[in-house]
Amino acid sequence: MRQRGVAFPPPLLTSMSIIADAKKIDKEFIQEEKQDDKHVKAIEKDLKKVEKKESGLAKEASKAEKDAAKLAKKEHETAEKLNDAIHAHENASIALQRSKEEVQNKQAALGDASRKIEKEQSLLEEALRTKSTHIHEHAIKRAELSSISGSSQEPSFTHGSDVQPQKTQGHAISPLDSNGQDAGQSGKVPGAYQDPHIGSSERAQ
Repeated sequence: MRQRGVAFPPPLLTSMSIIADAKKIDKEFIQEEKQDDKHVKAIEKDLKKVEKKESGLAKEASKAEKDAAKLAKKEHETAEKLNDAIHAHENASIALQRSKEEVQNKQAALGDASRKIEKEQSLLEEALRTKSTHIHEHAIKRAELSSISGSSQEPSFTHGSDVQPQKTQGHAISPLDSNGQDAGQSGKVPGAYQDPHIGSSERAQ
């Protein structure tokens, strides 16, 4: 509140003038006090508005803090899930790579096995051809020896060298006569004596 000095009248002033001045001053004081009251009320009103706003902001700040705490918790949980997912993805990638390598190894082993089968089949076919050739050669040689010796008895054959038809790769092999012809077609039996002076038609009779 402003402090205003009071001018006292000089001693020569009459009591009436003093009373008049006092009333005037008092009136000024009253007016000034009213203005002060008005100013105080305005400030109080503004203060209440600010306090009300501050209270609202405090509530909003508290809510924001709670929301932030919830989001922080959710972010943490999401980060953990993300880490688990990344770890699971890494494990899946490693497992997939190992599986691909296993497939390649199995395919390589399968290729090796196929090549080995082809090689063994080729060796088997070659062995069967060799066996068939030997059977033919042995049959011819036995027929020649039988014809030279003039024996009417069939020579004794070693195991696996009889004149029975042999099968090689599904084909029957007939024994050959002394001329290298199929004994089944010529009517000759290897090991039996054949008179060269008798024709085939006579032998047939």
